Amino acid sequence: MQLRRTAGLSVAALSVAGLVTGPASPASAIVGGALAPQAPAGIGSLQHDHHGDPNWATCSAHALGDDGRGMTDLIVSNAHCGTVEPTTPQIQRMSPQGRRAAWALRSAGDHDGLQPAPADPASYAGAGLRSVPVDPATYHFVGGSVDRFHGVSVGIKQFLIPTGWAWGEPDAQGRQWDIMLAQLEHPIPVRGALIAPVVPWLPVRELGWGQDTPDPSSWHGPLRATLKQTDVPVVPDSDCADAGIGTDEVCLGVAPDNGGTCAGDSGGGGVQRYGRVWLLVATASRGPAPHCGTVNVYTETWPYLPWITTQIAQVEPRTRVAASRAELRAAS
Repeated sequence: MQLRRTAGLSVAALSVAGLVTGPASPASAIVGGALAPQAPAGIGSLQHDHHGDPNWATCSAHALGDDGRGMTDLIVSNAHCGTVEPTTPQIQRMSPQGRRAAWALRSAGDHDGLQPAPADPASYAGAGLRSVPVDPATYHFVGGSVDRFHGVSVGIKQFLIPTGWAWGEPDAQGRQWDIMLAQLEHPIPVRGALIAPVVPWLPVRELGWGQDTPDPSSWHGPLRATLKQTDVPVVPDSDCADAGIGTDEVCLGVAPDNGGTCAGDSGGGGVQRYGRVWLLVATASRGPAPHCGTVNVYTETWPYLPWITTQIAQVEPRTRVAASRAELRAAS
């Protein structure tokens, strides 16, 4: 299935049928692991002005789709990367699952510099924090490079946050809604990701610019400059129960060298291979412990495709849905 805008943006999505891996690559942890040779599936770095550093990285994000000429003005990431944090009293009023998720989210990304919500506002009573986006004016996205200082940089025009997002408090269907879109100030020459379902019997490649040591006491200063990667298995949801895993989330295991996603890797980085094409299947949300080297909860992108298409239709009114696999066949 493909979203196409006349003479404009197309966002492609692939059904699960026919997904296969290419040649195996060495698995290496993001924590202390090897550098990624490429920036697959449109991955880039979400950065803002903080501590006098105009390129202070907070999370990853993925360019989404293109206009047929390799240009896009949309990115997808996780909602906790673009909304203010809840206060401790708000978290304490959540359900047990919501509290587990909220505490895990607090240590998932580099939130240094994001302002917390006012204490106990009446509009948030009893449910944790709702969709309150941070100011996009100080944020920018850098894509098209494994070096977050030397990619294509563009400002953020607006963050698009689901109304169901409540910082870990699940909705009636058990969904966490830890996903968001952002519209860039102008299109950039970065080919965006194809969205696909998670294939549970295939490894998932985790990517990110986050911390590369497991001990939180060593996390000082800005995030690393170069992209890292590791391959991990899909494991049972019960392994991520301590992180409050919800519906439409997937639990990813630990790499053979005991590494994986760490603080600052939130917002993207869950890809699987179709021939020569890397598909975006999930975005990093949180882990069950403040240290790294554990299982991690990722938001599955495919179940949120209806919400994504609705948001794109609002900001890109000429978008329509069409069936097409020609681009994928050509790429693979």
